[in-house]
Amino acid sequence: MKKTTDASRIVLAWLHAWNMRCCPPDAVLAGSGGPELEAHLDICPLCRQAREDGLSPIDIGLQAKDIARRQEPASGELWSLAGDLAGWGPKCRYYTPPVVLVTGLTPDGAVSVVQTFGDPLLAGPGDVPLGGGIIGFAEPWNRYTLRKEDLELLLGAVTGECLRQVTACPDTPAASPQPGSLLWFFRHMEVETGWYFASQAIAGLLDGEDAGVLCSLDPASLARDLGRLPLILPDGVADGSMPTLLAHTMPADDLLPHAAADRKQEETWILKFIVSRGRIRDVQVVPAMVTLQAEEDGVMLVSGHCDPQQVATGEWLFRWQSARWSVSPLAGQYGVDNGVFWAAFSVDGLADPLQGELVIRVLVTE
Repeated sequence: MKKTTDASRIVLAWLHAWNMRCCPPDAVLAGSGGPELEAHLDICPLCRQAREDGLSPIDIGLQAKDIARRQEPASGELWSLAGDLAGWGPKCRYYTPPVVLVTGLTPDGAVSVVQTFGDPLLAGPGDVPLGGGIIGFAEPWNRYTLRKEDLELLLGAVTGECLRQVTACPDTPAASPQPGSLLWFFRHMEVETGWYFASQAIAGLLDGEDAGVLCSLDPASLARDLGRLPLILPDGVADGSMPTLLAHTMPADDLLPHAAADRKQEETWILKFIVSRGRIRDVQVVPAMVTLQAEEDGVMLVSGHCDPQQVATGEWLFRWQSARWSVSPLAGQYGVDNGVFWAAFSVDGLADPLQGELVIRVLVTE
C-alpha cells in the first residue's frame, strides 16, 4: 500500500510541475485565445478541464515598478525572474519564469544561475536541498546565463553549505534517472524551461557585443591557414563564408582522441581554433557530450557539455549539419555557460533532419 501511495504522490507532483512550468496563468487561459492557446489546449487536459470549469481573469494590481529591486545580485541569493520574460514557446507551452539560485557574476552584466524547484518529491541524483528552512532543491545539472535585469524579486538566500555543494557539483550527475521515468521527463522539462529564458538572455548579451574573433580573421588566408593544419577541407567549400568554411572543416584521423568507429552516439567533439593577429595558428580537439537532442514542430534543440576550462574564453559557432545541408541556429537561440552549451535550429523542410549532427567550432585568441 505504501509503495502505491508513494507512486501516486510522485504522479501528482509531476502534474503540478507540468502545470507550473508549461501552462498559462488563469488570465491567459480565460482569455479569448489564439493559435498558441488552442495548440496548448490540444495537448493539455488540465487546462481543457480548467476552461470547462470556468475561469475569470484576476488582476492583483501589482506592477513591476511596485516591486522592490536590488541592483546587484550576489552569489547564494534566490531570485524570481521578470514577469515580462514569460510567454508562449516551443512544444505548445507557456513558459513561466522559475526561481533561480545565483552562483556567479561577470563584469559585463551576465549572471550565472542554477534553476531550482520547490517540491522535494521530484529531487533526484545530483540535486542539492536548499536548506536553511527553505523547501526545495537546486539543480546543478541545469545551469545557464542570464542578464542582471532579468532578475526581478529577491526571495532569500541559501546557506553557504548549499552554495558550496552546488558549485562543486559536476554538470552531469554520476547517476541519472531511468529513461522514460517521470523524473527523467521532469528533468527534460526543466532543461527546456531554462533554455527558453537563457536564450533570451544570450540574445540580449550578444546584441551588445562587437563582431568578435570571427571578424578579426583574414578571409584571404583562412583556407591556406587551415590547410597547414591536420584538417580536412571538403571540396567545393573553400569559396564559402568563413563560418561555412570552418563548419565543414574536419579533423584528420590522427587529431581525434580515438577512432570514429569507437565513438558512442552521445559523444562528440569540438574543434578549437587558436587565433593570433587574425590568423589561425593551431587547432585542438575538445571532447564533448550531447545530453539532449529533440525535434518538435520543425525545431531541433540540442544541448550538452564539455570541459569549461578548455573553452572558457572562446567565441562559439554552431551548425546542424549533414552531407547535404548546413543550418545555422535560430537568431539568439544558442549559448554556452560554464561548459554547458545549447542551440536550436529550424529544420522544417529539410530532408531527413534527424540524420544531421551538431557541429561546434570555438575560436580562441592567444
